[in-house]
Amino acid sequence: MNALSFVVSFISISAIRAPRMVAVERSKLPASFLREFVEGIRFFGRSRVLMALGITGVLIVLGAGALNALDVFFVTQNLHAQVSLYGFLGSALGYGLIAGSVLAALFAQRIGVTRTFWLSVVGWGVVALVYARLTSFFPAVAVLFFLGMMNAVFNATASPLIIQATPRNFIGRVMAVFNPLFSLVGMFSVAVAGYLDSTVLHSFHARLLGISLGPIDTIFTGTGILAILGGLYAMVSLRNVRLEKESEEPPDRGK
Repeated sequence: MNALSFVVSFISISAIRAPRMVAVERSKLPASFLREFVEGIRFFGRSRVLMALGITGVLIVLGAGALNALDVFFVTQNLHAQVSLYGFLGSALGYGLIAGSVLAALFAQRIGVTRTFWLSVVGWGVVALVYARLTSFFPAVAVLFFLGMMNAVFNATASPLIIQATPRNFIGRVMAVFNPLFSLVGMFSVAVAGYLDSTVLHSFHARLLGISLGPIDTIFTGTGILAILGGLYAMVSLRNVRLEKESEEPPDRGK
């Protein structure tokens, strides 16, 4: 089935009839990976929108990496379930991704891409906080479904914001900054989460306002808080950013 999905993707892309692109005059300087990569970093650093998207994305990836690294232990230690049930959580997350991808366009059309973007980040953080407090398996399945939805909406709305903020001839260089950045942050998150759980917080147990705290749920709580802060940061940084189509005045239906 996975192989057939690539066949469907190939057919879909082959069916696209995109307009011919006008050739852009290339620089007379010889092509240099390092020079173009540095240009991409400089452009990224000068763009308020790209910086906001990058910082918000880093905070989300920090949480996602920690959750991916420790979730199997969360199932056995916090949810008190058999490790063989872990696959159901992955399925719930996948179904949430599918549902979120479908709903992303609907929400974006109604309330705007930018608002949908930062709301999905805040929503991801809130759902992560709820997930951290669970002690039963079946509610966790439902919560991870909603986490997948928030993740899909985040991915679907980030791309058009990146494309609008970046000139066509810089798209490749900007993505060459985003992709390695998120990959490095993801690896860093996995390493830090594993270190905290196995060493620093290994024997950590406390009660705060009547809430029992352990190593893994404390880490998950921290990731949720980081995501909420990222969403609020995006709300402030992108408050005046709208896609060009959203800025167009609606036609006068009275004429």
